[in-house]
Amino acid sequence: MGLRILITGASGFIGGRVTAAAMTTAEAGHVRLLARRPLDVPATGPQGTPAVETVRGDLRDPDSLRRACEGVDVLVHCASAIGGDEETARAVNDEGTRALVDAAVRAGVGRIVALGTASVHGRGPFRGAAPGTL
Repeated sequence: MGLRILITGASGFIGGRVTAAAMTTAEAGHVRLLARRPLDVPATGPQGTPAVETVRGDLRDPDSLRRACEGVDVLVHCASAIGGDEETARAVNDEGTRALVDAAVRAGVGRIVALGTASVHGRGPFRGAAPGTL
């Protein structure tokens, strides 16, 4: 059957490459992409590649995160807000990531992988979060 993988940020630079890799790996049985807007991704690829499903959702919408995490074995979190205002960055990168991890834990997701860059922090000034708070 293979792993059921949820990927966030599939339309981005890092997430797009993670998606391409997941769609060609034999270990993946099903790849679910969480996207704010529809993605042009084929539902099936060549024989032996996983089925692909795109679901609409947003890191600022906990209900969409709960639905996206249902039945998933692995979460690969690549989504972020970069270059916007501080309020949006906090809502997506901090609160949204926290809500996504909470939804994944509640859904019984066995493995969570978070990818990102220093760009999610913006230009500064930086205020560090206390260890164990995210």
